[in-house]
Amino acid sequence: SSGAAANATPGNYAIVPSAPTGGTFTAANYAITLINGSLIVSESSNADLSSLKNTGGTLSPEFDPAVTNYTIAVANNITSLAIVPVPQEQQSTITINNVAFLQNGNPPSQNLAIGSTVFNIKVTAGNGVANKTYVVTVSRAEAAQVIVPPSGNVTVSNTTPQVVITSPTQPVVVTVPAGTTNPTVDYGNLTTNGVATIPQTTVNTSAAAIAIPPATTVTSSNPSWDGVIAAPVVSSYIIPPTPGQIATTGLAIEVGDPNSSLSFSKAVRLVLPGQAGKQAAFVHGGIYTEIINTGTADTQAEGDALPADGAFKIDVGADLVIWTKVFSTFVTFTRAIDPDVALVALDKAALTEAVVKATNTDLATAIANLNTPATGSNGSAFTWLSNNTAAVSNAGIVTRPVFGSGNATVTLTVTIKKGLITDTKTFNVVVVEMPNQAPTMAAIAAQVLCTTTGVQTVGLTGITAGPETAQTTTLTVSSNNAAMFSALTVAGTGTTGTVSYTLNPNAVGVATVTITVKDNGGVANGGSDTFTRTFTVTANALPTVNIVSDLGLNISKGATARLSAPAESGVTYAWTNTAGVISGQNTATLTIRPTVSGTYTLTATNASGCVTVKSITINVAEDYQTLLATNILTPNGDGVNDKWVIANLDMYTNNVVKVFDRAGRVIFTEANYKNSWDATINGSPLAEGTYYYTVDFGAGKLTMKGFITIVRNK
Repeated sequence: SSGAAANATPGNYAIVPSAPTGGTFTAANYAITLINGSLIVSESSNADLSSLKNTGGTLSPEFDPAVTNYTIAVANNITSLAIVPVPQEQQSTITINNVAFLQNGNPPSQNLAIGSTVFNIKVTAGNGVANKTYVVTVSRAEAAQVIVPPSGNVTVSNTTPQVVITSPTQPVVVTVPAGTTNPTVDYGNLTTNGVATIPQTTVNTSAAAIAIPPATTVTSSNPSWDGVIAAPVVSSYIIPPTPGQIATTGLAIEVGDPNSSLSFSKAVRLVLPGQAGKQAAFVHGGIYTEIINTGTADTQAEGDALPADGAFKIDVGADLVIWTKVFSTFVTFTRAIDPDVALVALDKAALTEAVVKATNTDLATAIANLNTPATGSNGSAFTWLSNNTAAVSNAGIVTRPVFGSGNATVTLTVTIKKGLITDTKTFNVVVVEMPNQAPTMAAIAAQVLCTTTGVQTVGLTGITAGPETAQTTTLTVSSNNAAMFSALTVAGTGTTGTVSYTLNPNAVGVATVTITVKDNGGVANGGSDTFTRTFTVTANALPTVNIVSDLGLNISKGATARLSAPAESGVTYAWTNTAGVISGQNTATLTIRPTVSGTYTLTATNASGCVTVKSITINVAEDYQTLLATNILTPNGDGVNDKWVIANLDMYTNNVVKVFDRAGRVIFTEANYKNSWDATINGSPLAEGTYYYTVDFGAGKLTMKGFITIVRNK
C-alpha cells in the first residue's frame, strides 16, 4: 500500500505491492524500485528471449540471449520451417519478418527456397520502447548436398557429393567412400569476399586425408570464391625434368579450388598413404616447388610455424605427411640417374679433332670444309655453333679470309643432347687465309662493224683486283691481227675501262683482242695476279658503188637517161625519189626523164649490213634538141601516122602550134599541143597535099617550122 509516512518504532517491515483499486497486479510484468522509502512500480524494458527453437534443424550456435545471429542448416527434403521464439517477459511482443507472432498459438511455417532464407525476429519489451532483433539464417541444401548432423560426422556419396557447413565452430569429419565423384565441402555460408573462417574439418578419402584445425581463416586469390573446397582426389602431374635424372611420379593429389589458390592461416595436415620415403612437391599458383624441408615433429605447432607459402614433409609409418598452408596439387615422386648421361659422355668422347678436321691436315691449318656430324653413334643429337660464321659456318663450311687479311680464329662449339641430357665440346680452328686471287673483269661482247677509219670504243666493266679490295690493277691490250688496226689502246680507272681502236683504211676481216687485268698481289703460294678477257672485232667490207649515165652528165630536156651502178650479189639498192624518175628505184639501174637538173642518190646495202651512199647530178638543158615532128600523115585509122606528133613536146608546154595551107590560111591552131591533130578542119578531112606549121615557144624563144604531107587512101 502507499500513503503518508507514519510514526513507527524502528524495525523491519514487509512492503507488499498491490494493484490500484479495481485492478489486478502481476509482479512479473513490472519493475519494482524502492527509492527513499518510496515504492515505484513501472512496466519492464527487458526485450531478451529465453529460448529460440525451430521445427526443422539445429540452431548454431547454441542459443544465448546475448547472441543475436544464428544459422540453421536443413536437408533438401525440408521444404518449410517454423521459428518458435519465447520471451523472458510475458508482456513482450514479437514479430517475425514484420508479422506478429502469437506466443500461445501454433507457430506459422515459412517455405524455404534452395539456399538461404532469413528470419528477422524482433522482440519489443513491455514498456513499448526497448527492442531487440534476432536473425536466423536457414540454409536449405541442394539435392546434391548433405547437411552436417549434430554429431559432426557425415558421409558423402555420388548422390550427395557435397557437404554444407554452416557453423564456424562445430567440428566436422567427412568420409568420402571410394568411387565418389567430385566430393567437395561447401563453406559458402561462412565466406565473404573470398575469405572464410572455418571450423575444424577432417576429410578422409581412399587416396588421402586432410585435417584443418579449428578457427582457420582461408583466403582465396579470387575475391569471388564461393567457399567450396574440393576434397583430395587423385590427379596426374608430370614432374619438371631435372638434367641427369629421371623422375617417376608416385601419387598426385589435387585439393582446394581449381580456379584459385587457397591460403590458410593455420597449417593443414595432408596424409598421403603409402608414400613414406618419397620426395614431394606442390604446385601453387602455377609454380612448381619441391618440398625439401623435413619436419622434426608431426605436430600442429610445428606446422603453424611455417611461413605463409611454406610446407614440410615427414614420414609417419608407411605414410607421408605434408604440413602446408596452401592448397594446390601435391605430388610424390622418386628419381633415378638418367642412362642418357653415359651415352652423351660416350658420344662426346668419340667426337675428336680427327673426326672434325675432315680432309684438313689439322684444325690449326684449315683450308677445306670441316666434318660436323648431326648425330653420334649412341643416339645423341649434335648442334654446331660457330663464333665466326664468316670463316666457318655452323654447318662447317670453311670460307678462307682474303689474301692480306690474315688467318681467322674460330671457336666451334657442339651441343650434344640426348633426351634431357645436354653437354658441350669446343674445337679451336684456325682458317688459313687465301693466296692472292685473280682479278676480275666482266665478259666483253663481240664487235661487228663495217670498215671505217673512225675511232671505235668498247666499254669494260667489273674490273676488280678480286676479293683483295686494297690492291690496284693495270690493264693491257693486244690482238692476233695487228695489221687490221692503225691504233689499239686501253685505259681504265676503278671498276671500268675503255678499249679504243681505229681500223686501217679498207681493213676487212676478224681480229681477236685480248684484255689483261693484273693486280699487285703477286703469285706467292699459288696465287694468281692476272686475268684475261677476249673479244672479236669483225670488219665487214662496204658495197662498191660507181654511178654512170648512159647520156653523160649533161642531157637535153626530154631525153631519157639510164643511171647505172655495178650490180653485186647480196646487195640491195634504193634510189631517192627525185623528180623525173621513171623506173628502177630498187635496182642498180635508174631510168630518168628529167625536166630540170637534179641529183640522184643511191644507197647500197650488202649482206653484212654495210652501206655505201653515192650521188650523181644530171644537168638538163632546155635546147629543144629532143623535139622531133613527123612530116607525113596517113589518117586512115590503122594506128600509124593517124595523128600529127611532135616528140617530147610535153616537156615544152608553153607552146602554140599553127598549121597553114599553101595560101597561108590557118587551118589548125592549139596552145600546149597534145599531139592530137588528125588532118581535119572543123571535123572534115583535109585534102591530100602539103601543109606548113609553126611551133611558137614564146617571145624571145625558138619558133619551130616545117611542113606536113597528108596522104590519104594509103
